[in-house]
Amino acid sequence: MSGRQEPSTASLQQSHARAQPTTWSPRDEAGWAAVQLAFSLEAGWRPPDVPSPIPLYGDERYIQSAEFRLLAFAEQNRWRYMNAGTLHVTTRRFGLQGVSGWNDIVYSDVRASETFTDGLVVYVAGHPPLKLAVAWPEYLSVLFDFLAHGRIRRPVVDADLLAKALAVGKEVPHELQTQKNQPELGEQTQ
Repeated sequence: MSGRQEPSTASLQQSHARAQPTTWSPRDEAGWAAVQLAFSLEAGWRPPDVPSPIPLYGDERYIQSAEFRLLAFAEQNRWRYMNAGTLHVTTRRFGLQGVSGWNDIVYSDVRASETFTDGLVVYVAGHPPLKLAVAWPEYLSVLFDFLAHGRIRRPVVDADLLAKALAVGKEVPHELQTQKNQPELGEQTQ
């Protein structure tokens, strides 16, 4: 071990704050929440049991809810509106309580997923791609990967988001403070 000390979060925050003015947007907050969730899951934290407003099956647990819009991929590379309302996230499924009725997306039926800035796209067996348009798609993606597959996926942290997080005083995981992981930390699966 060399005599070199790792920079503290406070010293990194001060140097980044002096380097550029910072605005922390709702989009930044969403991305940072996904980063915090991934690192928390890696450290052993698990989503707590919360009271469920919906019926659950067997050992299914209720995790959280969020507002959603459900879109289906249609012809000519367009998304078609299907439903909107409350998304119920459980350990087994996405329960979609919408104005057009109830839909369940059972995790075991999802063959693949992709995260976009406006939502999580799931590829369900026998259906066109479905987009869950939510406020924090990266967070939902990390949570989905963990609940459905037991994987912990770190979202990409680019230099701009890291600099903003430091400048506004966010708690930064040690792994992101080291120079070897900057300017980008790519997706990692544990």
